[in-house]
Amino acid sequence: CKRLVNDGYARFFAEKEWFFQKVTMTVTPDGLNYIFDLPADFQGEMLTDWTYPITGPITSLRQTDEAHIRALRAGTNTSGYPTLYALQAKDSVDATTDTARWQVVFWPTPTDNTLLLATKYRRFPMALSNLTDRSIAGPLHDQTVKQACIAAAEVQRYGEAGPQEQLYQTLLTNSKRKDDMSVERNIGTYGDRSD
Repeated sequence: CKRLVNDGYARFFAEKEWFFQKVTMTVTPDGLNYIFDLPADFQGEMLTDWTYPITGPITSLRQTDEAHIRALRAGTNTSGYPTLYALQAKDSVDATTDTARWQVVFWPTPTDNTLLLATKYRRFPMALSNLTDRSIAGPLHDQTVKQACIAAAEVQRYGEAGPQEQLYQTLLTNSKRKDDMSVERNIGTYGDRSD
């Protein structure tokens, strides 16, 4: 049953890039560390670079690879406002105490612990395994996610799609329409765009 639930759940998320998957994550520097764990639902897809709040430096950080930052750190352990970052998969994960799969590495080591670093990323759903687990799609799409699972069960039982698949497609169309209505709005052109 759990396999069918997660098959349907994964199918729903494969249908489109849902607006509610685009969320902000932040890192709070502690003045000591330059490597930070990222959320468990982060799977390596960033939508923006890391930036400071409006009270911080007016710059965004440039992405590089972890080997470049390691080479920089071999020369000196400079600290200050980071200008570079790299993503790396964690070497090992202890599922009982830690669910983070990815880390961000900054150069130089961020020392100002009053400024959060923020970025937008595309979150991916974790498998549903406990009775208390909930879909990240939220109540707006609960019926569609449930129907995707029922449609997966229908195919497993009968070997082909049938009426449950048709109902899923109807609900999916409605979910896509609702999701498209929730996207960020563009207020249009402001003045002369010649520059």
